[in-house]
Amino acid sequence: MHAQEWWVLYELKSIPSWRPPLFLFVMLYPVSLYLLARMLYPNKFSKDKIDLKQFYFKSFPKIFFLAAISALLSVLYNRYILEMKWSS
Repeated sequence: MHAQEWWVLYELKSIPSWRPPLFLFVMLYPVSLYLLARMLYPNKFSKDKIDLKQFYFKSFPKIFFLAAISALLSVLYNRYILEMKWSS
């Protein structure tokens, strides 16, 4: 997903002027991808033995909420920044 996001960002080279709100909106999606990747696994510096099943069930509401937000950001990005149509 990260590589695909950077590939799509290349399409934005044709935007003549970048304003801070546009830049911040465009950066929301890579930041949400980073947060998702960070939340998938427990802190590697923990010295205690970690039960991954328990960690998953404790974290999955936050992970899926952020995944839904990322999907919404992607739709908004495609519709309003890349100006893609809803139907062909």
